[in-house]
Amino acid sequence: MTVQELFEKALHNSKFWKELSKDPAKALQAAGVKATPDQVEALKQLNYEALDEVATAFGGGGTGNIT
Repeated sequence: MTVQELFEKALHNSKFWKELSKDPAKALQAAGVKATPDQVEALKQLNYEALDEVATAFGGGGTGNIT
């Protein structure tokens, strides 16, 4: 899964978004993605609230899960 595919899935699947923001390693594993420790750590460092706001601002609607 590319990073683009990962974010598309996260922005269009609110359950996956919520799981990814809580426990990236578990969410990726459940999605069948083999992530490196560095990739998991990078996902832990993301500001999911800010990403949601950007998605909303660009007409993506955001996920509605992070406030």
